[in-house]
Amino acid sequence: MMEFEEELKEEKESKAEELKATEEQYVELFKHEETVSQAFREIKTERDLLVQSYRYFWLTSANIDLGQAGRYKEIVFALDVKDKLVEDVISPGNVPASQTD
Repeated sequence: MMEFEEELKEEKESKAEELKATEEQYVELFKHEETVSQAFREIKTERDLLVQSYRYFWLTSANIDLGQAGRYKEIVFALDVKDKLVEDVISPGNVPASQTD
């Protein structure tokens, strides 16, 4: 009987050590989870600021998607789009002859 009690005591000590190690791992994982969660929140905030900066330049959501995909050369900026009215004014064929001629 003494042998079983000693074996039971050793088993309890072993389980207590395993439990302590598991608790330490849990605490460590919880710290990492908090760090990852904070980093994710910061990245999301940065992404939102980036999207707002795209909108500042009058980019469409399709152009914003292109920017986020790294396809910057395909983005069409509002200033790069030729306006029909501006083309008519700039075109030399549309400039009226002076009346003094």
